[in-house]
Amino acid sequence: MEKFITDEPQTNMEFIHNFCFKGTDGNVKFTTYENDVDLAEFAVSSANANGCSLSKEEVLHEGACLMCETDTCPNHVLYMAGVQAAELRERLKEYESTGLKPEEIQQLKAELKIE
Repeated sequence: MEKFITDEPQTNMEFIHNFCFKGTDGNVKFTTYENDVDLAEFAVSSANANGCSLSKEEVLHEGACLMCETDTCPNHVLYMAGVQAAELRERLKEYESTGLKPEEIQQLKAELKIE
């Protein structure tokens, strides 16, 4: 089975599939070719550059700028998409680490009578 998750992407597609991830501190990061960037800090920096008052605590606890009071704020949308990508990456990483294909997992579940 070809894996999507890698901690050392080599191609553009590997880079895209692993762009957002959970850092060792538990916070969501995104990667550039040079370094890893804290997503909440990036959202704060981006919001502040656009005249929106935002703290890292607001981002981490609210997911968006409280001044905008909208779920269509670009910072909110991008932050939530990044968090979702990182969470899904973690789940996929667990699945891929089994080395089993979905049908093999289903067969094992049937054999073990697990619902």
